Amino acid sequence: IDHLEYRLTGPEGEVYQTNHFGDHAYHWVPTWGMQCGSNMQPFATKAYSKLGMADSAIKPLEFIAKRVCGDFQRGSWPETANEKRFAYFSPSAAVWAQEIIESVFGINMNLIENKTFISPCMPESWDKAELKLPNIHLVYERKDGKFVVNAKIENDTSKVFRILLPPYENIKAIVNGREAKVSTRRRCGFFEASFEMGNEREFLVEIEYRKIDYSINSPKNIAVGDIFDISVSGLEILGIDDRCGIFSNVQFGRKGLKLTVKDTLLDNYEKFGYFGLMNFARRVFVLKVKKDDIVFDLPVKLVLMKDVIFSATYEEGRVYVDLYNNMNKALSGNAKLVLFCKAFDTECHVAARSVKQLVFDVKSVKGDMAPGMNNARIIVGDKVADIEVFADVKADIRNVELDMEMIKPMQYWREIGLFQSHGHMMQGPDNFMKDLFETVDKVEVIEGVPFKLSGGFIPLSFDKHRIVRIPLKGMKARKVYV
Repeated sequence: IDHLEYRLTGPEGEVYQTNHFGDHAYHWVPTWGMQCGSNMQPFATKAYSKLGMADSAIKPLEFIAKRVCGDFQRGSWPETANEKRFAYFSPSAAVWAQEIIESVFGINMNLIENKTFISPCMPESWDKAELKLPNIHLVYERKDGKFVVNAKIENDTSKVFRILLPPYENIKAIVNGREAKVSTRRRCGFFEASFEMGNEREFLVEIEYRKIDYSINSPKNIAVGDIFDISVSGLEILGIDDRCGIFSNVQFGRKGLKLTVKDTLLDNYEKFGYFGLMNFARRVFVLKVKKDDIVFDLPVKLVLMKDVIFSATYEEGRVYVDLYNNMNKALSGNAKLVLFCKAFDTECHVAARSVKQLVFDVKSVKGDMAPGMNNARIIVGDKVADIEVFADVKADIRNVELDMEMIKPMQYWREIGLFQSHGHMMQGPDNFMKDLFETVDKVEVIEGVPFKLSGGFIPLSFDKHRIVRIPLKGMKARKVYV
C-alpha cells in the first residue's frame, strides 16, 4: 500500500498502472510504460478503504470524475484520464459507482449469510455524506464529536456495522437508543470496531470514541549504513517487527530505540540508476507499543538513500563533481578522480546532509574526452564509486560504412517487427519510419555525433538476429557509438 500511495500516485491522487498496448501511439510510435486509466482508479479506492485510509481513498475517484465532468469529455468516460478523444467506457462508470457504494459508503451484502455490512470510509474533510439507492438510503454526519449514521435498508438481513478508526482508548455505540456491544480488533496502525445492529430496516447509530494521543519521533529518510534514534511520545515501546530486514542492529535505550540501517539495502537497485534507487527506496517496519493495558502495532515508514551520490560533468579542462552526502556525518579527506588511467586530486570536506561541488583539473587528458559519457572512478575517504563524466565536446568522429549485403530495406521491418496480435505491438506498421531514408541523410542523437543513414538498417532481434557483427576494418577508436 505504501508503494501504491507514494510511487504509483500522481499529484492529484490519480493512480497509474502499467500499459502494454501499442495502439496508444504518438506520431505512429507506440509507447509502453504507465497510464492513468479511468477503469483503474476505483481499484485504488478499494485498497485504501480496506485500511481505513479515507482521505486517500476518495482522491482517485475525484480525479477521474473531474475529467468526466470537464469541458472536453462532458460526461463521457475516457480510457485514459487526459485523452483528447471521446469514449464511453461503461466498465469505468460501473466500477466508479461500485466503489462509491462499496468502499466509501461501505455497503456490502452477503445474501448467503443473510448479512448486510455497513463500513463507512468517510474523508475527514467531509461533515456530511448521503447515498440514495433503490431500497437503501444512508446519511453519514460528524457532529458534536460523534459519528452519526441514519440508515434505511429495505431488507430483512442482519445488519453489521464495521468502521476503521485511529487507535482508541474506549468507544461507545448507540443503536436506536440502546447501547451496542462493540468488538475491537487491533490492526497495524488502526483499530477495527464492529457491532451487530439486528435486522430492523431503519437505524440511528451514534459512535463516540477517544483517540490515543501519541506522536512518533523518527527521521523521514536515512542513508544506508547510518544510525538513528526513534521514540514515541505518549506510548511505551515494547519491541520492533523488522520483516523487511532493514536493520543490522537494534538497541533499547531509556527513551526509545537506536537503530542501525544495513549498508547493502540499495546495492541490487543501483544498476537501474536514479529511478531504480527512487522506486525501491521505501521501507516499512513496525513498532510494538503499549498504552496502559492496550497493546498494538504502529507502522513506521522510512525512505532509504544512498550514503553518497556523485554527478559529474566536463567543461574546459575541468571535471565538476557534485557530491551529495546523505549521511549523518561529514565526509572529509583527499578526493581522487581516476580518468583515462590518470589520477587527479583535490581536497574535500562535505558537511553531513549537504551537497558540495568538487573541481578536478584534468587538462592533461583534455584530448581524450569523448562526446557523451566517459567512464571514471572517484575515491573520497572510504567511499569508492564508478561514475560517468558527461562531456559536451567535439571529437574526430568517423562513420563506419555498413556492409551493404547486411542492410535490409524498410519492408523487412514487417517480418521482424510484427507479431500475430500486431494491433497491440505496432500502430500503423506501414507508416513506421515512412520515407525516413528518402528524406533524412543523418540523425544526431548526441550533439557532435552524426549517424549517417545508409538506405536501410541491419536487423537485431531476439528470434532471428541475436548477434550482429560490424567490422571496423582496423580502425582505432576510443569509443564506438551505435
